[in-house]
Amino acid sequence: MWSFQVMLFILSAAVCCVSRAAGLIHVFGYKGRNVNVSCPYNEGYESYEKYLCNDPCRNKDVLTRSQKHQNKYSTYDDKTSRIFTVTISDLRLDDAGKYWCGVTRKGLIDLYTEVKLEVKEDRCCDTVNQTQSTEEGSVTISCPYDSQSVNKLKFFCRGNRPSTCLQQAVITSSNTQDGRFRLSDDRKSGIFTVTISSLTLKDSGSYLCGVQRNSGFDVFTAVELEVKELESYNIRGIEGRPVTLQCPNSGQQHDNRKFLCKGDQHRCCDTVNNIQGNEDGSVTISCPYDYHSIDKLKFFCRGNRPSTCLQQAVITSSNTQDGRFRLSDDRKSRIFTVTISSLTLKDSGSYLCGVQRNSGFDAFTAVQLEVKELESYNISGIEGRPVTLQCPNSGQQHDNRKFLCKGDQHNSCTDMMENQTKFKLLNVSSSCFSVIITELEAADAGTYYCGSDSQLRFIKIQLAVALWLQPALLNRLHHSHHHINLT
Repeated sequence: MWSFQVMLFILSAAVCCVSRAAGLIHVFGYKGRNVNVSCPYNEGYESYEKYLCNDPCRNKDVLTRSQKHQNKYSTYDDKTSRIFTVTISDLRLDDAGKYWCGVTRKGLIDLYTEVKLEVKEDRCCDTVNQTQSTEEGSVTISCPYDSQSVNKLKFFCRGNRPSTCLQQAVITSSNTQDGRFRLSDDRKSGIFTVTISSLTLKDSGSYLCGVQRNSGFDVFTAVELEVKELESYNIRGIEGRPVTLQCPNSGQQHDNRKFLCKGDQHRCCDTVNNIQGNEDGSVTISCPYDYHSIDKLKFFCRGNRPSTCLQQAVITSSNTQDGRFRLSDDRKSRIFTVTISSLTLKDSGSYLCGVQRNSGFDAFTAVQLEVKELESYNISGIEGRPVTLQCPNSGQQHDNRKFLCKGDQHNSCTDMMENQTKFKLLNVSSSCFSVIITELEAADAGTYYCGSDSQLRFIKIQLAVALWLQPALLNRLHHSHHHINLT
């Protein structure tokens, strides 16, 4: 008669083979960034404890559980869609490898799904294509891709960080025109091109061409663009007399088209106002004008080209509200202001405040806007228990208004500090303060924003609420590789 140990070994080996063939989840992340490991489970296991462990998933290999929040790992159990998610923050290259998603079953063998995590450096690429052009001109950048990517989304971003390229893309194949950027996809040749017009010296730098993949890492090629300063010279003539202008001729051909054109200034201005804002926040830009311009049309545009500013204005004093942009004109102080809400990182760049003149050149002031990435963190709490949120405090004032609001967007979230019974302020210092939420409920899960000034420094918090489960009465048996496919 076979022994119980032999029978257990055979059962364990057979179950392992099924799991590794049918229950594999691939996850891809970049060094220094966060990654979500999403583990689906079957109906009926909503209230069971879930966990993530390293292979071979003995007790000592458990990294986090659905009831706990640990430094590098945060959990969220969506019981509606039946997906248990673990966020691994600040990825390292040695985080790559095999993991298991587990569901604890009291007195029974736990359920498992195998996870394979791949981690890459967050930079690109070994080969960089060098491209040059001239200030105020245009450049076309070619981005080749393979035959399997014909129907995939193409995108183009500034910098060399693959992890945020799609999120911060200046243009994509689903939105082929955006200001000075235009994308064209030649599927027959397997090349998409990006044309940047009205180049400035600030356009110099690193760019990435990206192709989105359904699974695995997106594919990138790198470009380094150098915009050279436009050659210029001054010359004087005498009224009634001829004057000769010297112009460059490109190439050896004598029959190519020559041009001489006249126009207003192509860029503005000698003085630039630098403005900073926070992602998801708002910013108000002040645009002063003289007393001759009180009744004139005011307008606001992106870029620094006066010649096309009115034509491409995002908002004017005759249309004071347009999406995220709002214009207000204070004629008494002779300042019109433009407020941009729900800021994104792509809003960073050059802008012009313009006043239309009946004759002569329109008047402009220049603004450089820098939108800083919003600080954020994830935290988990247990239903019926308190949880403490850490928030930044701007400046040295202890009596400034502290806020904690809930909602998907910072500019439209609901103030939670009015409920002083459930949301209590404590531990106020010059740099931070805490808010304790008492007796957590499932409805408390979601996105929060907190700080001491909604226009200055604030952070984003993702709160997950887990169900409290009593400790298991029986020891779990998963330490012997009893892996059963979760799905």
